[in-house]
Amino acid sequence: MIKNNIISRYKGNLIKLYVFLRYILLSPQDIEKYIPEKGKIVDLGSGFGSYDIYFALKEKKRQIYGFELNKNRVYNANIAAENIKNVKFFVQDFNKNRDINNCDCIIMSDILHHVSKETQDILIMSAKSKLNKTGCLIIKEIWEKPLWKYYYCVLHDKIMTFNEPIFFIKKNDMISKIKKAGFKKIEVRIIKSWLLNPIPHIVYTCKL
Repeated sequence: MIKNNIISRYKGNLIKLYVFLRYILLSPQDIEKYIPEKGKIVDLGSGFGSYDIYFALKEKKRQIYGFELNKNRVYNANIAAENIKNVKFFVQDFNKNRDINNCDCIIMSDILHHVSKETQDILIMSAKSKLNKTGCLIIKEIWEKPLWKYYYCVLHDKIMTFNEPIFFIKKNDMISKIKKAGFKKIEVRIIKSWLLNPIPHIVYTCKL
């Protein structure tokens, strides 16, 4: 299996466990099916890179660039991606990179709720400016239903970030943000998962 192969590429049992649990909570197939089969794909907040490596292995015609501010995560992502020619990870601020443009797809998975509402708008607008005319923006976020899962996510993120501010976005507010940025075609999908999965996933696919 591709996922087992990817997990085995990481160094250290803690990172292997982290990637394993991530795959259980959100299967990469649930995002991969919305990504173009070829072209330039950019992931903002790529973390340890486990999803991007999966996307790269599934389709060789994808050229994937992961941007992450955490140096340790990028270091481990590039180790795991060794000898996979169509994926690369960078320690860099996406907004400050002027070389990334004409993208076929930009992915934001669970990053927007970690930045202020104003920064959310800036990131979405920046993504729009870096897409080509037929490109798409994929946003994976936390749905507000059911409430017990939503509040679990609030508590979880507060603990994991040592009580940093969290800015979850309700579905209607997210759609308003996306429209405000200039996207005309928006599709919203609730990801179905196993019953007691505590993460309520929602995906927005946005086109110009």
